[in-house]
Amino acid sequence: MSIDRKKLQRVCEEVLMEYVGPAGFIVASDAIAKCNFLNSMPGASQLGAFAVVLKSEIPSDLPRDHIVKLVLDAYNAG
Repeated sequence: MSIDRKKLQRVCEEVLMEYVGPAGFIVASDAIAKCNFLNSMPGASQLGAFAVVLKSEIPSDLPRDHIVKLVLDAYNAG
């Protein structure tokens, strides 16, 4: 399964907008830029690695685990 970077970025931006406002665009962009998505790797593994990166990009005073779960759920749903 290949990762749709544009879809993932859009979903991240939508979810993060609720928690960090317009800075969500920057956080989402930075997290995606730090990941090297490879078509040869299973999608679930790549999303797991992305989740770790995204969690590190979210400010620590926010519910990081919850936000990452929302992003992954939204990506997988659509």
